Order: sequence, then structure tokens, then C-alpha cells
Amino acid sequence: MEVHAHTHTPRKKWTHYFWEFLMLFLAVFCGFLAENIREHKIEHQRAKDYAMSLMEEVAGDTMALNHSISYYNTKTENIDLLIALLAGNIKQIPGGTLYYFADMAMYNNQIIFNKTTLLQLINSGALRYFTNRKLIKCIGEYDQILQKVENSETSAQTILMEARRLQFKIFDFKFKNMYSNGQALNSISSDSILLIKKIQFPLITYDPTLLSEFTSWLNMRRANLKINMNVRLIDTQNKSRELIALLKKEYHLE
Repeated sequence: MEVHAHTHTPRKKWTHYFWEFLMLFLAVFCGFLAENIREHKIEHQRAKDYAMSLMEEVAGDTMALNHSISYYNTKTENIDLLIALLAGNIKQIPGGTLYYFADMAMYNNQIIFNKTTLLQLINSGALRYFTNRKLIKCIGEYDQILQKVENSETSAQTILMEARRLQFKIFDFKFKNMYSNGQALNSISSDSILLIKKIQFPLITYDPTLLSEFTSWLNMRRANLKINMNVRLIDTQNKSRELIALLKKEYHLE
């Protein structure tokens, strides 16, 4: 006697499987969307954090640039006066005046930029968090211009060291200790400076060849400061302002 198996469960229609598949697909797709939105928010927050940090560093550098431009303007004037004095009969000029302007012409104000965030953005690939192409381009241009300033600072140091080498052959450093007491000349009172300029400090040498060489290096220093001040520092200042404005606009920073 044959036994036939009979199922009483109704067969599922294809539409049932279709809806199961659709629900599963929608669940996975919504999960993907949620994860994508979460990642986007995280990246946007990271970008904003980087933007805030970069803006603070650039703002600090901008203040340093303003100071340096003003400082180099004064130094250029000091160098001009020293060159004019050396072009005359220096034996008739009070030695204190020559010593004063020789010292003032040699002061330096090397800028050290705060590039912590900038280097991190470029070297770690974090620049990808920024999506504004204009902002990314501005950051790259700012990095390039800082490199130019730093290279010019190296050149300026070389010129300065040559000028100082000759300065020590012409001016006796012991007299500086006598009238400055370890203070920088630009921090001494104006009345004391007037007295210093009138003192008859002798030079080590009045050799015209050495004085002419010293004057040549002073002219090079003056030209170098002018280029740095009127071209590179001004360009950096303008680019830093542009970068700050873009960061504020893109990420609503104050």
C-alpha cells in the first residue's frame, strides 16, 4: 500500500519573496545612508576643527608680519643713514653716532611661522576634509609663499653675517658694552641716545677699502630687506588675510 505525503502549507507567491527582498534591501540601504551621513558629519567637524586651528595660527602670523614690516621699515632707514654717514668724512663725525647707527642697522627680526596645522593638513592627507576648491588652492599658495619667505630669510642671514664680520673689523665691540650696559639700543631712552651719539668713540680702522666693502654689504642688506618687506612680506600678509576670510566664510568662524 503506497503512502502519499500531502502538504497542507500553501505555496508562497513570488510577490512575497519580492517584498522580503525589498525590505532587506531598504534596511541595508538605509543603514548605508545613515553611516554615510554620520561619516560626513564627522569629516565636516574635523574640517571645522582644522579650519579653526589653521585660522588661529595664520592670524598670529599676520600680527608677526605687521610687526616685521614696521620693524624693517625702521631698519632700512637706519641703514640709509649709516650709508650716508660712511660716504662723508667719518673722522669729523662723532664715533658715538657711527656706533649707534652701525648697531641699529644690524638688528634682525627673523620671522618664525607657526605651521603646525598647515604641515599636518598637507603631510597627513587631512586636506581631503576640505571640499572648497578655492580654499584648498589658497592653502597651497599660502604654503608656497611661506617657503619663499623662509628661503629669503636664509639669504638675509648670509648677508647679515657678512656685514657683521666687517663691522667687527671696524667697530670695537667693547665700546658698545660701555654705553649700552647689555641693553638693546632701541630700548634706551632718547636722552641717553643723544649723549651716546656725541661721545668720541674711535673706530678700529679708517681704511677706505674696508669701509667701502662694509658699505657694499650694507647696500645689499638694504636691498634684501626692501625685497622682503615690499614683496614677500606684503604678499604673505595679503594671502594670509585672504585665507582667513575663506576659512571664516566656509565654516562660519568668528
